[in-house]
Amino acid sequence: MANFIKPWEKNTLDYLIMLNGSISLYYKQDALAHDKDSLIKLKYSIVNVDPIKLNSFGGIYNLIYKAIGLGYNSSSLDSFFDYMSDSSEIDLLKNGSEGLVVSIDNCDTLYNMDSKIFSHFLYVLSEVSRVWMLEGYKIIFLIRFDEKSIQPEIEFSKKIPLNGKEFFNN
Repeated sequence: MANFIKPWEKNTLDYLIMLNGSISLYYKQDALAHDKDSLIKLKYSIVNVDPIKLNSFGGIYNLIYKAIGLGYNSSSLDSFFDYMSDSSEIDLLKNGSEGLVVSIDNCDTLYNMDSKIFSHFLYVLSEVSRVWMLEGYKIIFLIRFDEKSIQPEIEFSKKIPLNGKEFFNN
């Protein structure tokens, strides 16, 4: 169950992302693709979520459930946190993977729907990852915006542990 970091693994991408929180922020598509490839090589399962066609913020939760392979539906952030935090419901280590990566593209769509809810959503993602880490599992969220003027690490009042923009690909 618990896969603790060995000293020689401290320079791997997953370790670097989880060191400062479990969310890594991207603007460049190629940087995101590079890091996803690196995580695949580290034996992570990757699921992709694209909210571009959503017409309400609550739809993102169901997109994530579907991408992970869950048959659950909800449109509330509270129920999303409750369900995603329950380790008895979700098998993150399918096919012998090291952990799960949820890549959410086009986050401008969610931000433009409601920036305040988006701030809380990012905070919940970081909390979900923290809960899973306490259970011995790794879940990482990769978040990509098209619009570089959106800077959640500056704009949001709630401190969200984000890794910097293309932090690992200079």
